[in-house]
Amino acid sequence: MDLAKGWIMKDMRSPLVRIGLASTPWLRPLATALAIGLVGALVAIPLFPRQVFMGPPWGTYGMNSQHQGISRFAAAPLQVIKWSTPVDLAPPYDSGGDLLIHYAPPLITRKNTVVITLKLPPLSAGLPDRFQAEGHSGVDGSLLWTMSTNYVVPPHTWFPACAGSIVLRSSYVMPDTGGNVLFRGSADASSAPVQQLCFYGLGNYTANQAWCDANVFVSSPIVADGNGNMWFSYWVTSTSPPAGFPAIGEGGIARLNTAGVGQFVTATAAAGGDSLITQPQLNCAPAISPDGKSVYAGVRANTSYYGYLCKMSAATLAPQTWVFLKDPWTGNAARVLNESTASPTIGMDGDVYYGIFNNPYLDSHGWLSHWDKNLTSKGAVGAFGWDDTPTIVPASVIHAYSGDSRYLILSKYNQYAGFYYSNINQYSTGENKLAVLDPNTAGTVDFRTSLSVMTEVLTVLGITADDYFRSIGYPNAVREWCISTAAIDPFTRCAIVNSEDGTIYRWDFDTNTLSEKVTLAPPTGEAYTATAIGPDGTVYAINNAVLFAVGPS
Repeated sequence: MDLAKGWIMKDMRSPLVRIGLASTPWLRPLATALAIGLVGALVAIPLFPRQVFMGPPWGTYGMNSQHQGISRFAAAPLQVIKWSTPVDLAPPYDSGGDLLIHYAPPLITRKNTVVITLKLPPLSAGLPDRFQAEGHSGVDGSLLWTMSTNYVVPPHTWFPACAGSIVLRSSYVMPDTGGNVLFRGSADASSAPVQQLCFYGLGNYTANQAWCDANVFVSSPIVADGNGNMWFSYWVTSTSPPAGFPAIGEGGIARLNTAGVGQFVTATAAAGGDSLITQPQLNCAPAISPDGKSVYAGVRANTSYYGYLCKMSAATLAPQTWVFLKDPWTGNAARVLNESTASPTIGMDGDVYYGIFNNPYLDSHGWLSHWDKNLTSKGAVGAFGWDDTPTIVPASVIHAYSGDSRYLILSKYNQYAGFYYSNINQYSTGENKLAVLDPNTAGTVDFRTSLSVMTEVLTVLGITADDYFRSIGYPNAVREWCISTAAIDPFTRCAIVNSEDGTIYRWDFDTNTLSEKVTLAPPTGEAYTATAIGPDGTVYAINNAVLFAVGPS
């Protein structure tokens, strides 16, 4: 077992681990104590990188700063809704009843405080939506604290998220107006001091507040580590800053610590000086390498879809390398979309995975690119669906897998109904799936292009019929999976996944079935959301503008 890299141990089937995994009926607190305490002490510490294990249960977008989505706690049985709370008091349904808005993922502290971002209606017509953070008890959902922000979302088509992060293990940060960040000294206490921080200097902000509030925006989830550092992207909508203002360009990546010291790199500089690249991808959460030395983010042109994946120093944001993104089938410039929350994911070995879109546009089923830590293309591409940030599945938890990869990739594999593929004279069928993929082998053929892609290890089809598409000639169409980042439970060997049919499911890797489910809300066409697992095993999912806490009866 390679302790230095934090590999998952190859065999988790010893009697001790079987007890800790609570394969018997859910016994609390004994099973939890065994799984989390004893097994955590003997097994979990060498299984995960130290910075992941020591952090909060669900501290940032995708659980940790690599967006791996691997829980440190076993998910309780999905039986009942324990509590719920809205994340939007004025959901922006369109004329068809769809909800095309991105919501911040729930964050969970070590003391089992669940932090959400609540969207509030405007104070009056014509004014922007408002936001506040809320801390809730993970036990019963009771409200512990609130924190207001003046944050305004940047220009958009699909409404972006206002997403913060747990920092320094138990503090909290969230976006504020003018590209600023609010730092709350405790995410658990009913009251705590709040400090405003600015990546380009608080003095520069206060001297030019009106211009900054109107033109500078935090444009991605904030990603943080346990040392007080945070990273996020920013947009600038004016090309005429005040005299003497720092040259922050039209957008880029920012770094900030809790002492208020900040750095930034413009999107142009991050992409090696390509002057047409002026913006980070909206909603793209930066990802930090397992050793904490590098940060990865997607950037794009303002007037077209093409872009780069960039690697920068995590400490200074000095550009290190960048790669022009191409459609692996046509060789054309890949599409990098601002409507998508697709963000880089980094494996335990430092490899980087990032979802991009085809060019010419075939459908919303794109490509999962695979790079080594230096952004050299590595292995096969995989399939990828719209908003998805892939999550890491330790190979040891897939007993049916016999290959050599130390970890696998869970990807949303939606195949949206009704797209016509002229190259094969065929329509997409709407058979929306999830897939666990082997990132290092190309054993599956993409039916649209005949391109060899990452081998499918497991797939699971959605189980709820899509009545609309079936009524217009797609008899196999099912409701799509509603996932931006999934929660992987290595203890009971499953993924916790959310569907647009209004239901949360346990995808059991041993049986390759959707073994448990709880209906949360009526089926709703909506932008995709994250799932999470708390320290007591409670499972969290957002559906139809409400956060639901699900657990045993």
